Amino acid sequence: MRKCILPILILIACTVHAQDSIYLRNDTLHTTSGFKIYPGQELTLGTGTMPNGDFRYITISTASFYYIANKGHGGGISSLSRKNINQHVTVFKIDTRGSEKKGYLYYPIINIGSNRYQVDSDGAIATGEIVVPNEFKSKPAASQSDVYDKLKKLKELLDSGAITQEEYDAQKKKLLEQP
Repeated sequence: MRKCILPILILIACTVHAQDSIYLRNDTLHTTSGFKIYPGQELTLGTGTMPNGDFRYITISTASFYYIANKGHGGGISSLSRKNINQHVTVFKIDTRGSEKKGYLYYPIINIGSNRYQVDSDGAIATGEIVVPNEFKSKPAASQSDVYDKLKKLKELLDSGAITQEEYDAQKKKLLEQP
């Protein structure tokens, strides 16, 4: 009986982990949000998230001629310029890097002008640098100050008699359990 339980637990753990991670299947990149990216797909760029408006999660690909030519001259990795906001781009390919031992990283590669850019898809989706349908957008976690403000309002409602102690306790518990 024990011999059967361990493989089942391992299978369940792997299945749960696979649903929370990024993976590649049949040339389609499955992001953690569930959004799928594949070669030939048109993506719409949103707005850059760096302080100057450039894109933080879309950078010159290490396979780009620009990167190779400037690597030794202090050029480093260059972010996509804010001039490309709202531009439509096509995914050229999905680049796979890494090894079975250390794990793989996947980057959609897009062409803009004569340069190739790599996209950190999860970061770009989470920050709006890539526009995706609402069902694939991550839900922002409530900040501590938001929770504090809501608790304060709940206490005011309790003190004014608008809600009962039980309702207050239930709502307070929900607020404190939020991620």
